[in-house]
Amino acid sequence: MNGANMRSAKKNESGVAVEINDQQVLDHLRANPDFFRHHPEAIASLTLPHNSGAAVSLVERQVAVLRERSIQSRRKLSELVDVAKDNDQLFGRTQALVLALLQASSLDALHTQTISQFRNSFEVQQTALLFLTSSKNSHGALVASEQCRDRQVANENIGQLIDAPETFCGVLRDVESEFIFGSSAGTASAAVASREVDAELTILLAVANDDSDHYSQNTGTLFIDYIADILALRLQQILK
Repeated sequence: MNGANMRSAKKNESGVAVEINDQQVLDHLRANPDFFRHHPEAIASLTLPHNSGAAVSLVERQVAVLRERSIQSRRKLSELVDVAKDNDQLFGRTQALVLALLQASSLDALHTQTISQFRNSFEVQQTALLFLTSSKNSHGALVASEQCRDRQVANENIGQLIDAPETFCGVLRDVESEFIFGSSAGTASAAVASREVDAELTILLAVANDDSDHYSQNTGTLFIDYIADILALRLQQILK
């Protein structure tokens, strides 16, 4: 049949010619999927047009379709395997990071392990871990001066990031980049998570990239949120 509107004539039991259109044939075949099993002789007379213009048999077309589906299935399976491998590697790196943080016995060690692991294992371009507390607070004596920041000064520069109900992902203001990373260079976009350790100590974990679209509102924050939670918990244990 060529064309969706092609009609053919067939006589009914009374000998009256009845027109049958393509849709009726299609409906009948769909309603009787085993039609060609009962009428194998019909297959031999069928031809289907090919993109090249040549005619191919129904069997050849079916084989081609099945082959294409097989290729697509193998490709999809390969993609799923690759995703599984990536997830497995990510889990391994995350496990190593968490173990390193749990083994850190001081705030300095916690800071060093975080920066090192993010840079070497996760290839994060820039990472910062800040301890925000009062200069009069005893916590201030436990960390190196460049890691510990005065909370009041921090509020003046990055107060919105500290008090944000959710992890921030997007473009930082220059004053925010300079306060967190020491410079706005290479910090076109960032993800920033804050956690309150106790009433007088808050941590700020931030990662940045020189691509302005790398961290955006569509970026998932599960990983950085998880690590921020681990850091806050470990700090509570260290400071007891």
